[in-house]
This record gives sequence, structure tokens and C-alpha cells, in this order.
Amino acid sequence: TGYIPTAIMNETGYDVATFGNHEFDFGFDYLESHITGTANFDIVCSNIGYTGQGENRFKNIKPYVVKKYGNTSVAYLGVSAISTIAESTPTVFMENDEMVYDFSFGDSRDNFYSNLQEVINKAHKEADYVVMLAHLGIAEKDKPFCSYDIAQNTYDVDVIIDGHSHSEILGDVYKNAKNEDVTIWQTGTELNNIGTLILKKDHTIEGMLVSGYEKKDEVVTNKIDELNAEYDEFLNQVI
Repeated sequence: TGYIPTAIMNETGYDVATFGNHEFDFGFDYLESHITGTANFDIVCSNIGYTGQGENRFKNIKPYVVKKYGNTSVAYLGVSAISTIAESTPTVFMENDEMVYDFSFGDSRDNFYSNLQEVINKAHKEADYVVMLAHLGIAEKDKPFCSYDIAQNTYDVDVIIDGHSHSEILGDVYKNAKNEDVTIWQTGTELNNIGTLILKKDHTIEGMLVSGYEKKDEVVTNKIDELNAEYDEFLNQVI
């Protein structure tokens, strides 16, 4: 959450990300000045609804982006947790004391999956593969909108890269709405693991979690050291 990870992600070379619940903890101004406004990568989210009369602060956030790799195209589609508002700062999502944002497309929860499938269909028409970047998790409290619920109630998604529940998931397989296999992966938390995935031509997936490595990127390491030095004085204040 915030400037430090975004700066490091820029140095690392991220291509696409989606919103977790804590991105909104400090309000939209902070979000725009420290995260969306400084990111050198795409941020996507497909399930944001707005019913207010003012300015939709998500108006520039795309539901998905398509990346080209030679002759192959991959759509990266974002989905954030339905519970994002309750698990962040609810007042951020209000206008005149009324809730005007939601993460169910501004519609009832009953229509969540049909609305999501419409977005997936559009992405599927534009790309050879669809990768869902999800911040949903597998916790009981998030049913019926966990990542495995999404997997089983949609189709034409090749793989779901999940977060939120801090789980280590190595390609759990579920049957989608067309009775086809879809896999879910999650790397855990705090960069304890780096996940690798290979999308094959037959749409099967290979992957692994890397938890240890000897070499470190000098540019990224220097950036981390620079940020740590910048914040040391602040973080060492006694409150």
C-alpha cells in the first residue's frame, strides 16, 4: 500500500496490478498521488460501481488491458474483493454521507457473475488468453465471492492469480461454468514467494513458487536502500 511499494514495483518492472482493499485506507487523494498517479504500470479493476452525482474517482481505471507478446495476446482482467469497502475505510466511498461506490458493479449481488462474465467475454474476444488478477482470497467470510467461487461461476478465464487471504496455492484446479479446468494460484504474503506461471499453447498451466534465491537485482536493491534511508528518521520518532 502506498508510495514505497509503488516505487519499488516501478523499478522491478511490473506490467499490471489490481486493487487490494488497503489501497484505499487513506482516501482517493492519497491513492492518486501515491499509487495510481505514480505507477508506471497498468492498474485494472472490472467490478467497480459508482452511483454518485460527483466525480467518479475510478473513471480512468480500465477493467482489463491486453498485452502483446509477439503474435500472442494476453488480457489481464482485475477483480477486487466485494468486501473491500468494509475492510478499508468506508467513509472514503461515500458522498454526502451516502455510499456511492461498490465492488459489485453498482448492481445487486445476484447479478455479479453475469456482469463479470460480460467483461470476461469482451476480454476473451480481444486476446488469446485471459488472466484474472484477483484480490479475493479463499476465506470463509468472503463466500460466495472467493476466488474459487469466481472460477466455478465464470468461463473463458485461463488462470486466476489471487491474493487477499495470504494463502499459498499452487494451481488448485476447479471446473468452470462450462465444466472446463481453471487453476488458481496465490503466492502467500510479504513476498515470501515469487510465483512463476507458464501459459502453454494448449491453455494448460505450469507454475511454481520460488522462496529462495541468491542473486538480487542491484537497481531494485539500491532503490529499497534509498527509500529506507528516506523514511528512517520518520519511522524512528517516538509517539
